[in-house]
Amino acid sequence: MHNIQFSDRDRRALYSTWERLGVKGPKHTSLLLGNLWQILSQGRFKLYREWTQRYGKVFGYYEGGQPLLVVSDPDITKEVLIKQFSKFDERVPLFDDPDDKYVDMFRAWGEKWKRVRGISTPTFSGKKMKLMSPLLQKSIHKLMDKFEKRVQEGKEFDISEDFKCLTLDVIATTAFSYHTDIFNTKESIFLKKLSLIFDNINPEKMPLSMKITLLLFLTFPNLHKLASFFWPRVTAPPNDWFLDLAKAMIIQRQTTGEVRPDYIQLMLNLLKEPEKDVSKASSTENGSAADNQPASSNPSKFLTMEEMQGQIFVFLSAGYETTATTLSFIAYYLVLYPDIQSKLQEEIDQHFPVPGDDINYETVQQLPYLEMVFCEVSRLAYIGQLAVQRKCKEDTTVGGNILVPKGAKVLINVADIHMSSDLWGPEPIDELVPERFLSERKALRHPMAYLPFGAGPKNCIGMRFAIMETKMTLISVLQRYTVVKCNKTKVPIKCNPDGVHGPAEGVFVQLHHRSHD
Repeated sequence: MHNIQFSDRDRRALYSTWERLGVKGPKHTSLLLGNLWQILSQGRFKLYREWTQRYGKVFGYYEGGQPLLVVSDPDITKEVLIKQFSKFDERVPLFDDPDDKYVDMFRAWGEKWKRVRGISTPTFSGKKMKLMSPLLQKSIHKLMDKFEKRVQEGKEFDISEDFKCLTLDVIATTAFSYHTDIFNTKESIFLKKLSLIFDNINPEKMPLSMKITLLLFLTFPNLHKLASFFWPRVTAPPNDWFLDLAKAMIIQRQTTGEVRPDYIQLMLNLLKEPEKDVSKASSTENGSAADNQPASSNPSKFLTMEEMQGQIFVFLSAGYETTATTLSFIAYYLVLYPDIQSKLQEEIDQHFPVPGDDINYETVQQLPYLEMVFCEVSRLAYIGQLAVQRKCKEDTTVGGNILVPKGAKVLINVADIHMSSDLWGPEPIDELVPERFLSERKALRHPMAYLPFGAGPKNCIGMRFAIMETKMTLISVLQRYTVVKCNKTKVPIKCNPDGVHGPAEGVFVQLHHRSHD
């Protein structure tokens, strides 16, 4: 499997891997591409649904020269993400350069990942989220001003576009200390550069040079070094712009001594005074231990300038589209379920009776129905489907008798897990039922049934920030407005066939003022 398979014999041997190991799955449709053309032409999400129905909760297929095992069995999921983590501690970036000085915690693995993750974990503690919440509120106020204009116009509009403006403004402010006027103009260079990054990972918009490099790597994974040489050169322009901006902001802070409650400041604090022993970082749930650890002079517990730039960049790329998509799905479902929207507004009114007042971070954590709605929509949306994948580092067995060979990719089929009637019944699985997340029901459910942020040591480190941003935004919106269905609201919603599982054609709604008599 680890040699370059150019010959017909070698390729056929590769494409018999899963059959030899007793794993069911679709036959390859191309000697060169395996099943890759099916994925590109029909869409990953659609095919995964069909293949799961046909072959079961574990099946194997091939993306070019790469064997891939798709799993939606919760017990095997737990093995991959937690019990056998040491054998599956690598995510599967397209091109992994172990010498990349900008390596971030999403792409890092082994000791490098452990060090970077350990140093960075305290920046997302509850205490640090509270410090950043005022910056979030400033961006949310801009969104409310935009929504007020929408109401005055009385027109239908795509709320997903406004949510993207919000998350972009939040990231620009908190991660780059950069002012945007994104709610009033689409000419922002920040937006243009960010759009280029996401176009570069969209097969329909990807430049030809990137498509060739990507196809080369997927077809012949062992041409890794060659593909890794070309890939940074074809993706460099927008990526380098953000990396350079991050460095400029860091240097400016160091030079002026300015202190702001944002992500750059938190990273600067780590650069100067590491807060936590790396070996213990991942085990702290609420961040309190991290906040109280003394500084250390051990260089291995510092981030380099380049590593800081890498973490800021991944904060941008991971936090922009996912949070905006979550908010868009919530708006869509609240339109379809007005009774749930009314109940949620009642809870918000009890804790935040005056629209426009600052939203207290601690109080946000005390809204149980808001938490249930957020979790239920996250279940239905399964936005981060493709983020939960791992590379097998050594031959191992999962599920009692399934051999996973070294080098194979394992993708956790979050969509199938989230839409399993066995895990989420007895109500219809495609309906919005927040009560699925009542504490007594959660206690009886498999721990791997709910995976919007992954699970195990490599779960999403920015989970707290994403949840805080989503909840604070919803509180502000529903204090003032009711989200209403309009003529352009598409039911059922049409979603992207691959990549981020989000609305393919937007979420059109209207907003109506609420009365607070």
